Amino acid sequence: MVSTVDKSVLVSRDLENPAVVIVKINRPKLKNALNLETMTALARAFEMINATNNKKRIKAIVLTGAGSSFCAGVDLLDAKAIFNGPMFRDYSTDGVSNSDPMHHLERCRIPVICAVEGAAVTGGVEIALACDMIIAGESATFRDTHNQFGIVPFWGLSQKLSRIVGANRAKEFCFCASKLPAKRAYEWGLVNHVVPDGNALNKALETARIVARHPTQSTCTYKRLIDQGLESTYKAGRTLEFKTALAFYGSSKFQQSVKIMAQAKAKL
Repeated sequence: MVSTVDKSVLVSRDLENPAVVIVKINRPKLKNALNLETMTALARAFEMINATNNKKRIKAIVLTGAGSSFCAGVDLLDAKAIFNGPMFRDYSTDGVSNSDPMHHLERCRIPVICAVEGAAVTGGVEIALACDMIIAGESATFRDTHNQFGIVPFWGLSQKLSRIVGANRAKEFCFCASKLPAKRAYEWGLVNHVVPDGNALNKALETARIVARHPTQSTCTYKRLIDQGLESTYKAGRTLEFKTALAFYGSSKFQQSVKIMAQAKAKL
């Protein structure tokens, strides 16, 4: 089943495992460049998914782009409407914007796996960085053009990339605005897997289905621990893990896990 949030954003269930949802940016003729309508639709898509996930119906998400490119970033023809529009006004007045897709993507409690074919440029790179894993076709490229045009990032690129690949590599990537091939992105640790062109979505779905086999609560807890740990010191992250574990092992959820482990052991 395909749900059309907007013509430019499609949301569907995986036919093999309905607990996996596929979100597709659908402007292939424009390399999935983000205009105001597409950004708003993408925000609504993840807002809808997050609401559905409260009922534990979704266990993993695959985010991809239609056609030969993942996402060319902001549609320059619509840049003024975006950066001087309601999204930024909301941030200025309210400190938050529900029309910003990153607001909802960063708050998604379940794993998001990004399938990149072709180009991921600037905003497209930032969207990929907001995901939990990145699968890339062997001809895929990543490029940040903020510095080329004398503008600054807004979706976290300056902070997220350095935490993944290291400060010096992040500076090279951002300062030079050069294309980073998928193979090198894998060597840097930015990409989890490089697969033959045309197979990124299949590999992402395969990975999402594996994730979906496991208890949703523990997966969500793991994601929260890792993400919040990256935002704090090691000591603070370790304390968070300890307190989370202490609460878990004293709960009925642990007793359910014991039963699952016993059943699994009996099958060995």
